[in-house]
Amino acid sequence: MDTSPIRKYVHRLRDELRKVAKPMLGLDFKVYNCGKFGAVISLSFKNNPGFQENYYDGFPSIENVLSQRLPALRFNPIDGPRFKGTNMIMITDEILIIKDTNPYEWSYEKITDDVKTILSPPKANANEVR
Repeated sequence: MDTSPIRKYVHRLRDELRKVAKPMLGLDFKVYNCGKFGAVISLSFKNNPGFQENYYDGFPSIENVLSQRLPALRFNPIDGPRFKGTNMIMITDEILIIKDTNPYEWSYEKITDDVKTILSPPKANANEVR
């Protein structure tokens, strides 16, 4: 995937989060480009002000990134999950934002929805393991 819309999205997301975050809160983005499948963005909040972003290219699939970031998950390459639109996974100290290549998913309008999702408390899921 072209990195230009990814970088614009990350910078706009940063700007929107900074509007509502405490001044001493830092943001750390790790971006995994999965080519024709989209990208995975890891967002972590830090206790020191600032903004850091790192970009990693060459991942063959979203599932490949997730299996590295979440080793407890195992994906079947034939009938494993398929990601469309925007999906988020919240884990201990980071949020994984999974996006396909649809231009709308990287738009300024979509950032507003994504910020609301990030700042909203998680909803109970009937399939959630407790």
